[in-house]
Amino acid sequence: HWYELRACAYYGEFEKPKIIFPDIATEARFVLDRNNQYCDTTVFLIPIDDLIMLALLNSSPLLELYKILSPQVQGGFLRYKRQYVSQLPIPNATKKDKTALERLAQKCLAKRGIDCQAEEDEINAVAARLYGL
Repeated sequence: HWYELRACAYYGEFEKPKIIFPDIATEARFVLDRNNQYCDTTVFLIPIDDLIMLALLNSSPLLELYKILSPQVQGGFLRYKRQYVSQLPIPNATKKDKTALERLAQKCLAKRGIDCQAEEDEINAVAARLYGL
C-alpha cells in the first residue's frame, strides 16, 4: 500500500501517468504507467506521459550510448540511476518523426510488448537517424 512507503515529497507523482524503469537491467526497460502505480526503491520514475520519449528511451541507439554513461556491474548489468539517465540526450524531431514514434510506441503498447519486433526495428531506425547514426 502507498502508506507503507517512506515519507517523500513527490507522492502526487505516483498518481499521474509516468515512465518507470528499474534500477538494474541488462537493457532498456522503460515502461509507461497510466495506472497510477506506486514504486519502491528499486524503480525510478520520470513524471511524464510521453510516447515519443518512451520510444527513444527504449531504442537501441540510446542503449548503446547508455552503456558508455552507466557503470556496469557483475553480469553486464547497467545501473539506471537518475544521475546517468538524466544525461541521455533527447534529439529534436520533426513532426513526421514524432508522429511515427508515437504511432509505433502505441502499437507496441497495444500488443503489450509481444511480437513487436517490426515496430521496434522502425523505432530504432528513426532513432538512429535522429542521432545521426
